[in-house]
Order: sequence, then structure tokens, then C-alpha cells
Amino acid sequence: MRKAQFWPATFTGKLILAIIFTTASIFIVREIAEAATTGYDKALCKSTVLANARFRFPGAQIQQIKVSCPTRFVTVGLDEIIMESDGDKQKIDINCKKGLFKKGTENTPESKKCFLNKTNSVIANLIFDCWDQFGAGFLRVFSNYVINRQCIICSRIEFKQEVYELFEEDVGASPISLTKFRGDTPETDFTLDNYMRSHNPRLHTITFYEFTLDQADVFLYPYYDYTLDKSWAAVFVAQNEHALKQLLIEAWDEFKAWWTETQPPEKEFFVNTLEFEPYDEVVEVCDVLV
Repeated sequence: MRKAQFWPATFTGKLILAIIFTTASIFIVREIAEAATTGYDKALCKSTVLANARFRFPGAQIQQIKVSCPTRFVTVGLDEIIMESDGDKQKIDINCKKGLFKKGTENTPESKKCFLNKTNSVIANLIFDCWDQFGAGFLRVFSNYVINRQCIICSRIEFKQEVYELFEEDVGASPISLTKFRGDTPETDFTLDNYMRSHNPRLHTITFYEFTLDQADVFLYPYYDYTLDKSWAAVFVAQNEHALKQLLIEAWDEFKAWWTETQPPEKEFFVNTLEFEPYDEVVEVCDVLV
């Protein structure tokens, strides 16, 4: 055989082929993302996240593809929930004995519990989508070598004044939470936390609560709650505060491997977390909004 036939098997040949493949893949994914329609598209979001995590130039852990995951703005009313994102609008009917929430009619405890169940279902799925579209925290979404905490606000949830007025007698003057609907058993507890712990996402065998746990939650387990007097946000956070230290560790391992002619250990230095916070407090968990 001629020497040229062995070229792809050499290190240089493999490196050049890898760069060509990576470049072509990045170009294709970028073209697909730019050609996509406006609005929230979870499949597109996940594809850009996965492509950015996988298609990186050899030896350079630099973000090459823009993550296309627009924020969903959610407005909760008495009869319907509206989701808007980049010009796209989706409506979800509450369907809790329609008409009972109108002024001048009797609002029974059953209708309020139905409303809470429906609302909790929507919010739980928004939190689930936020974590699921980023690979449940297992993907390196952004570059490792940037400062501090990069965030994407997956959804912003706010309640209409009519919702607050409906529950005003239940939450009192200081609406810390819907404590009146927090029962002693799962069947009587209509809080978001209980819904997350007692329901599974579609096609999953674990609960919303179990699925959305992140690496930081081993130190302090989350409690999911919300109030009706403010907006709330589901936020994906890439914790990159120690990127420089991690880069130095990787560089030292590469040097030792070169000096001893051994293969350097493969390392993935990143920590992703999921936050459900009041919207006006997002700045406390994020340094950079992407």
C-alpha cells in the first residue's frame, strides 16, 4: 500500500478530519437554528444545547453554537393560562367549573383546589422543561473558561390581580404562601412542592421533584413554593465560578501526561443548577444573563 492510504490513521490526519467534521456540524446546526420559526421550541432548544456541548474544536472548550432557548412568559388568570415566547402564543384552559370564579358567584374550596392543581401542573412542567432541555444538568452548556454564573431564564410566571383577589382571604395580608391549602397528607396538600413530589413527568418513572434535583441539592433539598403577589422564574444556572482553577488543573494534568508519556485523565469540570426564584431575586443567583 502507498503511504497516502495510511494518512487518515495518523494523529495529524485524525485531528484534521475531526476539525473538518466539527466545523461542518457547527455550520449545519447554526443554519437549522437560524431557519427555525419564532417562538418557543423545546426540540430546537435541546438540539442547540446538545450540539454546543458535543461539537467543540479539539483542544478548545469554547462555545461555538448559540443556545436557542427563549424565555416563556406565562400569565396565570382564573379561566386560562397564557404562554408567550418570541411572538408565539399558547393558551391553556383552566376548566375548573368555569363561571365559579366570576364576581358575584360562590367560589367553593373545591374550585380553588382544582385551580391550584391545574396551575401546579403547568408550573411543574415549566420547571421540568427548564432542566430537561439542558440535559438535566449533565451537559457542559457554555464555555468552561468564563467568569461566574451564567444563566438562562427558562420561564417567567406571573399571576393576574384577579387570582390574588380570589385567594386573598386564604393567604391573609402577608401572602407568604398558600398555607391554608397545605394539608397533612398528599391527598389534602395542594402546594407546588407536594405536586412535584407526588406526580411524574410524562413518560417518566420518577417524580418531578426527583428529576429536578441538581448536584447542589445534596446539601440543601429544595422546597417548591410560590406566592400570588409577585412573578416567579425557572432559571438554568451554569456555575463557572472556579473555571480558572479548573483550567490550571487540566493544564497541569496535560503537562504531566506529556512528561510521563501517558494518557491524561478525562475531566468534565462544570456544575449546573436549577433555581425557582422570585423574578426580582434572579440577580442574586446569576451574574450573567445569556
